[in-house]
Formats: sequence, C-alpha cells, structure tokens
Amino acid sequence: MFAASISRSISPVAFIPQASAVPISFHDPTAGGALRTFTVPVLTYTATLPGGDVQTSGNVEYRIPIVGPVTAALFFDGGTDGIARPSALNLNLQGFQNLAHSFPGAT
Repeated sequence: MFAASISRSISPVAFIPQASAVPISFHDPTAGGALRTFTVPVLTYTATLPGGDVQTSGNVEYRIPIVGPVTAALFFDGGTDGIARPSALNLNLQGFQNLAHSFPGAT
C-alpha cells in the first residue's frame, strides 16, 4: 500500500480496476471517406482512498523568537493509517473474475 495525504487526513491508496469502452472514429479511405466508429475495451485503474481503522498522527514544533511578535518555526507533521481488519476491505471477487476473463493479459 502507498500512503497519500489529503487535507488534514491520511489514508492508504488502493487501485481499483475498471473496464470501460472507448469509441474510436476514423475516415475510411476504402469507402469514400465514410466515417467509421468502433469501440475498444479498455482496462483502467482508479485510485481510491479506502481509509483504515487504526490511525495515528503527531506534530512536533519548535518556535524561535525573532523580533517582537515575529517568530520562526521548525515543525514536523507525521502519521500513519493502518488496517486492523483486512476483511473489511474486500472487493467483489466476481467482478475481478469478469475482468480477468475480459483482459487475460492484465495484472
């Protein structure tokens, strides 16, 4: 899993495969330039942030006074998001089997 940061939150990233069809059009020179259209099946991966059920985050900050109310700050923000119950993040097995049948060379 990869970690991704969203405004004030953290989550693992999962890539979900999806099948779609892309229309392709061209002018057929053998038919007097007639417009031909056909669709091509395409497998794409959509990044999603499923979240986790265990999350920790923290902040460490050190402020340095410069002049009057002006200060400089050194800081570190960090966190992690874990999955304690992997069974809660299962995807539809039938959907994966359909994709594997439609796109046999895909991983």
